[in-house]
Amino acid sequence: MQASEEQLHQAHADRSLQLPRLEYSEVAIAARKSLLDLAYEVLSDPQKRAEYDRQFVAPENEAQVESEDEASLPETDDSQKSAPEFNPPRLEIESDRLIGALLIFQELGAYDRVIEFGYPFLNSLERKGTDALKALKSDVILTLALANLEVSREQWHKGEYENASESGNRGLALLEPEKLFFSVRDEIGAELYKLRPYRILELLSLSEERASERRKGLKLLQEMLQERGGIDGKGDDRSGLDIDDCLRFIQQIRIYLTALEQQELFEAEAERPSAVAKYLAIYALIARGFAQKQPELIVRANILLEELSKRQDVHLEQAACYLLLGQTEKASLALEGSHEDEALEFIRQQSQGEPDLLRGLCAYEERWLQTEVFSHFRDLKDQKASLKDYFADREVQTYLEQLPLEEIQSEAFIENEESLTTGETMAKTRARRPSSLQGQRPVQTGYYSDEPQPLAKTYGGRTATLPLAPTPSRYEQGAVNFKESAEDTQELSRERMVVTGYRQPLQETSRRRRKRSNPPKGYRQEPQHPSGRKGKSRAALKRRRLLVGIAALLGLGASGLALNNWFQASRSPLAALTGEQLVIGLASPPLTIPSAGAQVIPAVAAVLTQQGAEQVIQNWFTSKSKAFGKQHQIESLDKILTGSLRSQWRDRAQKLKNSDDYWQYQHELQVKSLKTDTQKPDLATVEASVRETAKYYQNGQINKGRSYDENLQVRYELVRQGDLWLIKTIQVIN
Repeated sequence: MQASEEQLHQAHADRSLQLPRLEYSEVAIAARKSLLDLAYEVLSDPQKRAEYDRQFVAPENEAQVESEDEASLPETDDSQKSAPEFNPPRLEIESDRLIGALLIFQELGAYDRVIEFGYPFLNSLERKGTDALKALKSDVILTLALANLEVSREQWHKGEYENASESGNRGLALLEPEKLFFSVRDEIGAELYKLRPYRILELLSLSEERASERRKGLKLLQEMLQERGGIDGKGDDRSGLDIDDCLRFIQQIRIYLTALEQQELFEAEAERPSAVAKYLAIYALIARGFAQKQPELIVRANILLEELSKRQDVHLEQAACYLLLGQTEKASLALEGSHEDEALEFIRQQSQGEPDLLRGLCAYEERWLQTEVFSHFRDLKDQKASLKDYFADREVQTYLEQLPLEEIQSEAFIENEESLTTGETMAKTRARRPSSLQGQRPVQTGYYSDEPQPLAKTYGGRTATLPLAPTPSRYEQGAVNFKESAEDTQELSRERMVVTGYRQPLQETSRRRRKRSNPPKGYRQEPQHPSGRKGKSRAALKRRRLLVGIAALLGLGASGLALNNWFQASRSPLAALTGEQLVIGLASPPLTIPSAGAQVIPAVAAVLTQQGAEQVIQNWFTSKSKAFGKQHQIESLDKILTGSLRSQWRDRAQKLKNSDDYWQYQHELQVKSLKTDTQKPDLATVEASVRETAKYYQNGQINKGRSYDENLQVRYELVRQGDLWLIKTIQVIN
């Protein structure tokens, strides 16, 4: 369709009035105007217009017709085929007008053409010596810089963050050596600083095989934090993120970092100092220490927790660390200082019928490690947290046996308790100590004393929460074999009381193990007992008994119930990282950083809770309403159903769509039961009472005959796939 003379006149007037940026020279503006005038002159003259159409428009149309004809011809032998030749028409523009053409290309959004013709033109200007042409150089540089900026923005919107950075930096590279156009330089620089968080996200999310690119992402992150003065610093990194935004951003990228990467990053950040970084470092140390069976890292985490405890309630985390170090009395003391009421209630429930809270703490800790710790590390997200495997490791046992014993581990205590049976020990222990987590917390006393003193005087009445010798019922479960008798403990042979999967005492220790067995920094070494080797052997036996007792509890399968996300609601520094995920605001908004739940780490808990099951079924009701509703959004079924069930419901929805009828649903739901299997954690069965009110619309009118209001008992079989729980089968019970 050809423009009329009036339209041509209006377009020419509009273009002439729309001047380019103020930074352009009069020469560039004049070159642009001369091309606009020339174009108007040609197109407004009938004779010149006909010549123009014959030269430029007709060849393109002929080429299109020839291409269509070629496609419609029957297939022939390859030797008879020949591709149609078409040479696109070209305009010859003088050098002094080329800057005007670049400006017009830029106004039309043809940035690739600006770059295609601009760089060769710039090179030619640098080779030629005439002052007139050299004067155009700054205009060409400005045009190329702006074109690269716009290309960068286009790539940004496509989510190609590294490409966007490269394009923006090409623009800066043109301007900086010439010391030109400072306002444009600032504009490009501001865009690049806002782009940096997105680049970090893109680079860190790459596979671990692309190590150099991931290291680049870590370096960018460190530079960003340095400019901010830390994760919770008040410096300006020019990204536009305030402190809360930065905290959420850190939460999002954590799932792309390994435990070692997080440990190195956050330990360095914690020295600023930063409470949030210290907490993140603690999690990394605990994760690595447990997963890689390096308890010395747990010790380092515990030292950091001690520093945080002056300002934050971290008793629950301290209890977890003490348990991993085999220090059960300290774990109990830490629990008594915690105000995490829901977690403590769970631990009490799991410890019913027990003389202490050890069983409940084991249950809590195993799930906590699985769902709250491992899930934030890319290399641990699929790893199973098993306390039993941890305590069964020989090097873990070797290290823990060398740690200073707890305050209660005096020789007098051991000798007084040796003559008692296990049941008597437990009964007296329970009778002497205050009710755990109910009474006033006793004062914690010093370390091992050279002089045995009366128990009540030295230790304020506190005794061990774990028996010296485990009860037979625990060992009948097959965790370990252990002689119940506590007699003859002075004999060295009693050090060899652990069998079946647990470490026998080693006659020699390798150089590597000796190094790891040294008491860690921050832990005071206890004085050597006067009895020499005898005292040392008894201390080792005492430590081993504690470890075996923990292992025995774990053999009973202490876990199995779902945990609520208590930590998320705690008063810890890391609580600042929870809540809605980051949405970065920009002058030219690109794609936002995805929410953490949509990324690598599954957003669902390892064990489905009743609340989670209810949400899954509510999602099914929502998807069903969309698929069978007026808009017929059939694809919504793919987000909640799986297997043959999805195919069946899609077929039904498609048939309804073809008929142009639809349903309107209302649902009321009450989950009656949730059954899970610890051996198959990806499967769950839910039984629920459902009231479904359905109105059927046919030809826009309600069909009361097909509408209904029913109360149903329904059984749903759920399966976890990736980060989602989906419905596998639906069965109406009655």
